[in-house]
Amino acid sequence: TTKFVLDNGVAIPHAIADIDENRLFLHLSVLKHAIPVGGKAVSYIFVIGIPRVLGKKALEDLSMLYDLLFLLAVNEAAMNNLRKISGSQDPLTVVTEGL
Repeated sequence: TTKFVLDNGVAIPHAIADIDENRLFLHLSVLKHAIPVGGKAVSYIFVIGIPRVLGKKALEDLSMLYDLLFLLAVNEAAMNNLRKISGSQDPLTVVTEGL
């Protein structure tokens, strides 16, 4: 597992798994109380699952996913929307609402 922590409370750890070479998975956890990771307070964890061997499609999708996550992480409106997420909502729809 590797991790990447941004200054705005977002962590993006990676899990490497024996999954199809052209598949990825993404999971979002919104913490009620921030936890310290690498000296930074983390409230939002986007876990990215990647295959041990990246196929062409997974590599392209991973690049787009990184672009999206970094865009969301630096966008104040998106971060405000992230704070509104409840368990029954689609997080990506809530976060990107109004962008």
